[in-house]
Amino acid sequence: MNLEQFQQFLTEKQAEIEQALRRTLPVKVGRIAKDHFQTVFRQGGFQDNGTQA
Repeated sequence: MNLEQFQQFLTEKQAEIEQALRRTLPVKVGRIAKDHFQTVFRQGGFQDNGTQA
C-alpha cells in the first residue's frame, strides 16, 4: 500500500474513525478505568507502593 492508497483508505473510513473517537473509545476507556478503580478499591489499597490501606 502506497501513500496515495493509504490516504484514500482514510478518506473512505473517515466516518468510522470519527464515530470511534466520539462514541466507542470514550465508552471503552471509561469502562476500563471504572473496572480498574473498583478492583483496587476491593483490594483495599493502592498500586505501585503508594499509600497503603
